[in-house]
Amino acid sequence: MVKGPMGKSLGVKRNGTHLAFAAGTGAITFMDTAAYVARFVMGEMDEKEAAQIGDDFKFVYYVTYFNEEQSVGLKLLRLLKELNSKHFDLVVRLSSQKSPRWDEKWIANILPPTCEKLWICGTPVMNDVFESAFRTLAPKYPYLKDLEVV
Repeated sequence: MVKGPMGKSLGVKRNGTHLAFAAGTGAITFMDTAAYVARFVMGEMDEKEAAQIGDDFKFVYYVTYFNEEQSVGLKLLRLLKELNSKHFDLVVRLSSQKSPRWDEKWIANILPPTCEKLWICGTPVMNDVFESAFRTLAPKYPYLKDLEVV
């Protein structure tokens, strides 16, 4: 029997903004974080676990798919967004709808002034675009300076 947390933690902090960017099946990477927030928002945590999320905690999830039919977990994410919690936001991009590309200009327009955690799980091209943009934007957003895209 397997017990307890397994694998490397995403290191979610109690407070602050947490950003995740994912493409396609990479969306699976952050579904446990979305489910964690959903459990909190719906009051499905015991008191001890709920205390791990602060009043100003927010998980903002940017996810891109080719289309809705090929999406992974999109229905779950949309249901969570419909709860209208200050602790969660979802931004969906669908390539089939000719949505604007996630490029340096787009990234610069959406980054918050502060960020506790930032994760990316995309295609190699997407990861390269983000890494290059972060190098350029690091002087304006200090939290990007020591960021490692893996």
